[in-house]
Amino acid sequence: MFENAIGFVENQVYFSEEFSGSFPGAWTIVDGGTGSGAASTWTTANQGSRAILDAPFVIADSDNLGSGQTMDEELISRPWTR
Repeated sequence: MFENAIGFVENQVYFSEEFSGSFPGAWTIVDGGTGSGAASTWTTANQGSRAILDAPFVIADSDNLGSGQTMDEELISRPWTR
């Protein structure tokens, strides 16, 4: 390994969460849109059957929200320190 080499980027994971079918209790979901149903806010379901998503994941899927609906969503993590 060439530490301090030009172009070297050190990867450091500061925060990691497993979304295994549900949201951990310390997360806050803000559902500020006008839609209803599973695609109207953050979900662990792959509403659009996207092949690029590997579980576990979370998604706010505006493509499957429905015509005339709006999304104003937030997913807020628990406080953490480095």
